[in-house]
Amino acid sequence: MLDKLHQRCKRWRVLFNTDKSKCVHFRKVRRKQTKFEFVIGKKRLEKVDQYKYLGVTFTFSGNFTENAEILSKAGGRALGKIISKIHTNKDFGIKANEKLYYSCVVPFLDYASGVWGYSKYQAVENIQNQAIRYFLGVHRFAPRLALYGDIGWIPSYYQRWMNMIRYWNRILTMDTDRITRLAFDMDYRFCSNNWCSEIKDIFQKLELEHVFNSQVPVDMKTAELCILRYYSSLWEDAVQNVPKLRTYVTIKSTFEQEEYVKLNLSKTERSHLAQLRCGILPLRVETRRYIGERPKERVCQFCDAGHPYENV
Repeated sequence: MLDKLHQRCKRWRVLFNTDKSKCVHFRKVRRKQTKFEFVIGKKRLEKVDQYKYLGVTFTFSGNFTENAEILSKAGGRALGKIISKIHTNKDFGIKANEKLYYSCVVPFLDYASGVWGYSKYQAVENIQNQAIRYFLGVHRFAPRLALYGDIGWIPSYYQRWMNMIRYWNRILTMDTDRITRLAFDMDYRFCSNNWCSEIKDIFQKLELEHVFNSQVPVDMKTAELCILRYYSSLWEDAVQNVPKLRTYVTIKSTFEQEEYVKLNLSKTERSHLAQLRCGILPLRVETRRYIGERPKERVCQFCDAGHPYENV
């Protein structure tokens, strides 16, 4: 195939850039790289373990962790730029923040995620967590379940499910003789440790397995409601098992955006409310700090002797 490509380029006087062209041997991690040399004309193509194609980084093992980290860095830079622009404006509401985040940051994080978005990538989740923490005005030790429950956003992992389902709809509407559709048909027949097996698992979790079996497009609003319902049930179960949120669960039991998030509050007011609800507000009853003069000595509970307060 490379020889035929070289002959065609030579015939039509097209220069082939071998510096930008690489060879990737897709294989299992423990398998050694092939020793076969790939040549176009008299120029040898370099063999590499990863290659960026149309903005997506492919690695030899088929793992997209490196791709997710690269995209998350780009999304982090975009988020930092937004924060630097709006930091002086203390009256930004949730609608403006959502618009900026989903318009300027999410396109980086979800780029081509219809192909690679079936796994959880902490690097991508960290960017969304950072955006939520900045808006609510809480530090990095705030319980994430409480933050998602108050702001009403679902994790990026479940948002990528929407992109995969959207890509599923797109493939099914393609002409049957297109290369992409032919590759999908082969992938569908195999359906083991591949993209189709992952989308099948998603449909099963959303109770839409009949869609996969019959190969029909899905209404995106229906898919969005199913994903929201699925994550809401997971959130309601998980929030009960976090000791830090034992007070939080007494005031909130359903996954939905809280009213104080929608109010036109200042950043300080919103921060105090969020910290109080998450159980991280530095109240005296929790920090156990002395209001008056600190005693010089304190009786040790082990030896009943007096020790300097700093040493107890």
